[in-house]
Amino acid sequence: MGMSIIIAGGGLAGSCAALYLSQTHHVTVVAGSIVGSASAVGAGLVNPMLGRQAKRVWRADDAIGAFNETVRAVGAEPSVARLPILRPARDAKQQRKFVAAAGATHLGEWLEAAQSAESYPGITAPLGALRVAGAAVDIPEFCERVLSAAEANGARVLRERRITSWSSTERGGVSVGLDSGEPAKLEGSLLLLCTGAASPSLLPDANLSLHLIKGQTVQTDRPSATDGWPHLAGAGYVAMYADHLILGSSYEHSFTSAEPTAEATATILEKAGRLAPSLRGLGVREVRAGGRVTVPRSYLPMIGPVPGQHRVWIFTGLGSKGLLMAPLLASELPAYVSDDRTIPVEVRPR
Repeated sequence: MGMSIIIAGGGLAGSCAALYLSQTHHVTVVAGSIVGSASAVGAGLVNPMLGRQAKRVWRADDAIGAFNETVRAVGAEPSVARLPILRPARDAKQQRKFVAAAGATHLGEWLEAAQSAESYPGITAPLGALRVAGAAVDIPEFCERVLSAAEANGARVLRERRITSWSSTERGGVSVGLDSGEPAKLEGSLLLLCTGAASPSLLPDANLSLHLIKGQTVQTDRPSATDGWPHLAGAGYVAMYADHLILGSSYEHSFTSAEPTAEATATILEKAGRLAPSLRGLGVREVRAGGRVTVPRSYLPMIGPVPGQHRVWIFTGLGSKGLLMAPLLASELPAYVSDDRTIPVEVRPR
């Protein structure tokens, strides 16, 4: 079998990397806890047309295929809410952008206001709406299924351990220090950091182009009025699960605390009410907050060897596209590890 690879992080990037690398390599995952990470907070929307202009995400068709294959491989289909995503136009300019976007791809279709009202009574869309082929999945449950499948491949998963340090070895590998417990350290041929917001502290000299955004989501009861509704995305978003909703999200580029705030909760609930009157006054079950990492300017993930550290790799920057980008890039990781020249230039560390 191939190399001995240590993966730090058990969120979307780490779990998917473990699944695919464990097919051909000896893999140890130091999974830690995903509490406070993007993987623990996100609503789980699979949306291939993002942003105010509904642009197709990078390699959208490949990404959707990789997501579906990963779901099939780990038996996660029962937990996937395969509903379209309805994106009501917020103004005339966005209406024009949505109409153009729908005409340029098979992933979405434009609904005039009357069509939207007939299909989805109770959802506010006076200017019409873009209906996107999408889905939602509970991310923590999905990550656990993926890690379990990696274990079935032979991977070793340390679920409650965290990496505290790393260093190069004289033999050309990597030694990794762990928090309290046994083993106290691990050695491998390659270290893959899938540690999200914690990555800069593990790479203090790398000067990678990363930006941290705090996001908050709110889990609520699901009112009966939403039966038959799609997922929603507008000023905020609403992911429809069988017995609850997840509303989101705040986007704080500057913050002093990673904890949820009442102010953000109120804003998220207000935005949901604008999408549909029946979403006002929902009973709140749980509020979560955490950090998502983005790569400024490109807003694409980052994957590959850290500059100047051939045996230390990073996989981060999934942003709001984690359920599409993590399976796609993880499925290609075995080829990247074999020859890092195959890594697309758009996502190489920089």
